Amino acid sequence: MKTLIGMLILLLVTLYVWHHITVIQLGYEIQQLQQEQRELHRLNQAFLIEAASLASLDRIEQIATTRLGFMKPQIGQVILVHPLNQTPGEETIKMAQTKESEASRQTVR
Repeated sequence: MKTLIGMLILLLVTLYVWHHITVIQLGYEIQQLQQEQRELHRLNQAFLIEAASLASLDRIEQIATTRLGFMKPQIGQVILVHPLNQTPGEETIKMAQTKESEASRQTVR
């Protein structure tokens, strides 16, 4: 009977120690995953900033004109194309005329 109680106590102590070790290991794993999550969040923020700077219209225009040899269109070179079943609205026409007059003012200066 004493050996049975002793074995039962030994089994309970073993289970307690195993449970405690498992909790400690899981705690370390959680800390490691939280650190990895923080690092990935930091990298994601850095990539978002880089993507925004690469998509800058000023940068794209500068590359187009310096590296690719593109030029701004002259007045009359831009033709607005509309679907067959639609006619341009007044606002579209005004926008096109405004952009053309702005372009002519810039070339005159």
